[in-house]
Amino acid sequence: MLSENYREIIKTTGVALGSLSYELFKARYITGLGKIYMRNT
Repeated sequence: MLSENYREIIKTTGVALGSLSYELFKARYITGLGKIYMRNT
């Protein structure tokens, strides 16, 4: 029972961390594109 709950917690935490890092990556990617665009124009 305990191990099942533990596995669930790890899975949810993993998903949360994954989406968070994806959001950070997306934001950094968009700012990077913006900087390149501003430099070219």
